[in-house]
Amino acid sequence: MMILGIIIVVVALLWWVMSYSNPDKVKAALSAPLDIELPTYKTVSSAFETSGDALGDGAIISRPIQGFGGFRHYGVMIGGMVAHYNQYGYHLDSISDFAAGDIVKVVKRGLTGDNLKIFKKRYRAIIKKYDKSDYGAMKNNCEHFANEMVFGKHISMQSDLTQDMMKSYNPMIREEISKSKLSYLLPAYDNYVKKIMKDTIKN
Repeated sequence: MMILGIIIVVVALLWWVMSYSNPDKVKAALSAPLDIELPTYKTVSSAFETSGDALGDGAIISRPIQGFGGFRHYGVMIGGMVAHYNQYGYHLDSISDFAAGDIVKVVKRGLTGDNLKIFKKRYRAIIKKYDKSDYGAMKNNCEHFANEMVFGKHISMQSDLTQDMMKSYNPMIREEISKSKLSYLLPAYDNYVKKIMKDTIKN
């Protein structure tokens, strides 16, 4: 059962990375909803109110990424708006636009005191950096952006966990994919794993 769950996560990632390069085939094969929930930081609230420190400057929030199981899209509160980053670049949106119809969870409450001052200084530098950088699902994603903005650390628990799972379970996943109706994705899967391994070694 665990192997099936891992296969679903990997196939969802492939779908994301391939950016719908073969929409008819991919959509037909992967249209069933996923309900795997990867671990995230402790959720302290799912409220939308902007009062208090729950959604103050420097608060990290997230919402589900539709069609990708437990994967979540991360953003950071600043001035009552949500700063976030995706394959289309840096954005500053209202909470409602960021939520895109889903429940928003507060992953970390807003900052205060010296931490807030440091965050506001870092914010300008981070925006410039990400405005010029290329998005990467594994190496430069929304969670990297949020954690670097708030903590000064370019880290993503989601991508680290995915890389570790793929390295550990790669032989079994390859075998399961090759025996399934998704076997046509095997070359893309192999290339993707090679890229992840290469990127991981570099770091």
